[in-house]
Amino acid sequence: LTQFGLESQVRDNLHLFSRYRMEGAMSGERGQATIGLKNRFQVSEDLTSTFTAEKLSTVSGLKTDDYTAFTTGWLYTPGRKLYKVKGDYEIRLEPQRYKHLLALGAIKKISERWSGLLKGDLWYTDEKNDIDRVKGGATAGFSYRPRISGPLTLLSLLKTNYEKNSPAHPGAVDKEFVLMTEANYVLDSRWELEGKFASRWVKNTFNLYTASSSTFMYQAQLIRLLGDRYDISLSARVVHQRETGTVRYGGGMEAGRIMARNIWVGAGYDFGGHRDEDSAINEFTRNGLHIGMKWKFNEKLLEYFQAGK
Repeated sequence: LTQFGLESQVRDNLHLFSRYRMEGAMSGERGQATIGLKNRFQVSEDLTSTFTAEKLSTVSGLKTDDYTAFTTGWLYTPGRKLYKVKGDYEIRLEPQRYKHLLALGAIKKISERWSGLLKGDLWYTDEKNDIDRVKGGATAGFSYRPRISGPLTLLSLLKTNYEKNSPAHPGAVDKEFVLMTEANYVLDSRWELEGKFASRWVKNTFNLYTASSSTFMYQAQLIRLLGDRYDISLSARVVHQRETGTVRYGGGMEAGRIMARNIWVGAGYDFGGHRDEDSAINEFTRNGLHIGMKWKFNEKLLEYFQAGK
């Protein structure tokens, strides 16, 4: 797959763009071209809006993904109020279907330490030659962070998904529920303790048949800081699937160094395995060395990609 694009800022708020894509670049299986424009409107001091029109055409190969799309977005950020509200709607006109996508989101700073996030998506296709499809999801999150400095940082996230007549399960309904909480506690200037708990419930219904499953994960990590740049950590993790009784476990030791601001490089030794109560032939263990890199990507780094920065 090869893809490249061009973008031109015609005016302060008007952008023209084009993208060119080739699948199987050596054999030329399919080539596609996209052209579009995006304009930003300042409706009021607190309200901004965007409008995008986009057209994709297949210039060689199967013309199964051609479309014309129109998108509008709204962002409301009231001055001196600690919240934002955002909404987007897109209609995509394809030869075999019409797609509709609606997204709503809000974020609020509840206090100096607490923040909340709420987001929802709804996706619907009006099929001409097949059954219609529906897909939706919602996310709610809360975070607790010290005002200046403190021992505890907490993040909790709740996600739900719903899909009807997916390509993998036509005529079926798939439901998913995910709950996750993670915390970091600073014991003192040299020791940190991190913990994470996650659970996932899935329910699939087709005609009169229903199948469900639930999975739970427990994870802990102890970190020892060595000076300003080095650290050593010890971690352990267990994943339990309740209906089948299977357990996956893992852990290891890792050492690393901060090479530059927001960039960490390290190496370590891992161990892990899988246990199955019903079928011992599926059980296994594994271990080995690894190397890795972590990059903290935040708002300050985004400033370098903005015009004039």
